[in-house]
Amino acid sequence: VQKYPKHRRASYAQNLLGRALLDQNKPALAATAFFENYQKMPNGERAPDSLYYLAQALVKMKKPASEVCKVYDELTQVYGDRLSEGMKMDVATGRSASKCK
Repeated sequence: VQKYPKHRRASYAQNLLGRALLDQNKPALAATAFFENYQKMPNGERAPDSLYYLAQALVKMKKPASEVCKVYDELTQVYGDRLSEGMKMDVATGRSASKCK
């Protein structure tokens, strides 16, 4: 990602970095990776996934539900019409688990 930030797969690679960190039980580092992917490459192919996994990282960090819900809201507002049915279901499940309104 650092060497080829403009490559079409940079967003994909940044998302995988976050996923690996999340799998290694490093949610704070994962959250940073996911947020940077969304912030720096909002049109990247994995930017929506990064917002979803950012919410998951925040849950693992035991952040307030209000913060988690803000991420889900942003994901839905920015990418709602482009989300796959599977992602929409995952977001609905996450929102329900966090008791988002």
